[in-house]
Amino acid sequence: MKKNALGILVFTILLGASAFAGTFTLPITNPDFLGPVCGGGYAYTGSGGCGAAPPQQDLSGTGWTFANGSGLASGGSGFNLPTGFVGQAAFLQGSQASVSQTLVGLSVGQTYDLSFLLGSRFNDGCCNGDQTIEVLVNSGVLGTYYLSSYTAFALQNLSFTATGTQETLQFLGLGTGDNTAFVTDVGVTYTTPEPVSLILFGTGLAGIGGFVRRRLVG
Repeated sequence: MKKNALGILVFTILLGASAFAGTFTLPITNPDFLGPVCGGGYAYTGSGGCGAAPPQQDLSGTGWTFANGSGLASGGSGFNLPTGFVGQAAFLQGSQASVSQTLVGLSVGQTYDLSFLLGSRFNDGCCNGDQTIEVLVNSGVLGTYYLSSYTAFALQNLSFTATGTQETLQFLGLGTGDNTAFVTDVGVTYTTPEPVSLILFGTGLAGIGGFVRRRLVG
């Protein structure tokens, strides 16, 4: 009977340990950069409208802040996104072009995993994709990417540790001239102990401790 009880306690501990960590997704507004674009399949941020040169749209409702030569482009548009891409992406054209969003609901000291798709424009004779992109959280650089023309979309992964409950995620272009990169499919996840698993783990430890004490007394 004692052996059976010990086996049950050990199983309880292992069950708690096996499910000790859970992966969760931090909510991000509009991770796929959906928003208004003009007839050519792209629009810079601005108030000039589609008749302006270049076409402009108010992108303030997308959940992202666009600045300095950034905007939205659709797959198959004149911006020459990587072949086969379906959907929309933010474009960063030239130096200091940026898109950013304030991440909320962070836990101080928690490590977060950031993922996104990054690619660049095809060199079509007028423009190219020789762009350099920095990824920042609260002005701290997490990673720098040196792209050449027509870099296919590829999944990128970085991580950061929160120092506040709200922090600004920014994608920033550094290349001068008509050099364009694209970013989309942004995600942030984190891993944390599950309360139920902690209870199981603690119960198992308490039980095994009691069992050992009874054996010693007996």
